[in-house]
Amino acid sequence: MSDLRRLILINDERNQLLIHLACQDFSAQMPDKHCRTRKNTSSFPNAAVVETLIKAGSPVDDATGFGDRPITLAARHGCLKTIDVLIKYG
Repeated sequence: MSDLRRLILINDERNQLLIHLACQDFSAQMPDKHCRTRKNTSSFPNAAVVETLIKAGSPVDDATGFGDRPITLAARHGCLKTIDVLIKYG
């Protein structure tokens, strides 16, 4: 868990929040050459990953450079379980 916390802090400093990535579905956007298999991206949005990131210290309500918050991204991708997690901790 400490390594995950460090990773979150590094990403937060670079304004590339892992929680934003965990709330989106990239399967349609990632060509095969960018990931070994579709299953690498097909499990997102993922409520369990989002909850783990929050417990490790990832901010629940920080916006991307475009102003999207994790809950907005989860809603855009239709993931009600992820939205419930974000509401629970937000």
